[in-house]
Amino acid sequence: MTLYIPEIPLGDFEAQTVVRRQLEQQGTAPRLGLLAPLAARLALITGRTNLSFPRKTVVILAADHAHPGGDPERTAADVTRLARGEGAANALARQAGATLTLVDLGLAQPLRLPGLENLPVTRGTRNLLDEPALGLPQVNDALMIGMHLASAEIGRGLDLLAPAELAAGSELPALAVIHLLTGRQPDELTPDAAQAARVEAAVARHRPDRHDPFDVLRTVGSLELAGMAGLMLAGAAGRVPIVLDGLAAAAAALLAAHINPALRPYLIAGHRSGQPAHDLVLRQLGLPPLLDLGLSAPAGCGALLAFHLVEAAARILNETASGGEAPPSIEISDQLL
Repeated sequence: MTLYIPEIPLGDFEAQTVVRRQLEQQGTAPRLGLLAPLAARLALITGRTNLSFPRKTVVILAADHAHPGGDPERTAADVTRLARGEGAANALARQAGATLTLVDLGLAQPLRLPGLENLPVTRGTRNLLDEPALGLPQVNDALMIGMHLASAEIGRGLDLLAPAELAAGSELPALAVIHLLTGRQPDELTPDAAQAARVEAAVARHRPDRHDPFDVLRTVGSLELAGMAGLMLAGAAGRVPIVLDGLAAAAAALLAAHINPALRPYLIAGHRSGQPAHDLVLRQLGLPPLLDLGLSAPAGCGALLAFHLVEAAARILNETASGGEAPPSIEISDQLL
């Protein structure tokens, strides 16, 4: 089976250089902390020096897990709350002027709710403690759905993307993926000894090829990890900045970066959760987190809060460069270095 991998363009180093020079000339760069390199990273990604992000979206992939940590009733309740506009992510999206796209990628029981897009690959990830989590066709389908969702959003003018998940039990496959792709031992990734033992048991049972991200996804991954990896790959292919949320999103980013290393410059770490595995992935990807609030809320809450800092970096660049008014856009050649 051939798995499609989108081509990701190199960053626009000319635009990045222009932004760095503007901030240095203003003398503000040293005082802006992470906002100055963030503005330069945004220019690198988008190829623009007059930055704005009016069309912001969090794509939330809902799925269930058959391993003992899964809880279909809890996931269904969380999905219902979000679909009704009653969740924390709904409130934060309204504050940030962002939209939420809620997708059933693999709920154990189908839900018919306004605002829920039904694209199930299968009715949940299998119990990775007993059998491979997915078949290779399911890995491919979940990746392709993620790519399709990102491409559709880009077609509607998307300019800032956060992939997220709503899946009780998502921590176990995320930890297993991080263990395999980083080589760090499970007890270094989580203080929960029982969870670390489950990671060891799943990996020992399936013996995935740690150098093959598709085999890792097939054996110990999950639907939401594959779907988020697809979202990231297609988002980067469309030159859209990708803001990472929590542990599962970080694991998906690590997978996607192994599938196509050109993804890395397109990633922005929204926040630091304090989970050892999450912190490790951000360090390995070279991503300083924008926020440190101790958040563990699912559904993109950390990324939604980080959207404000992305827009702050853009506004500082635009308005201080012209004494209070946004400057005209500087045209940068499509010729990439």
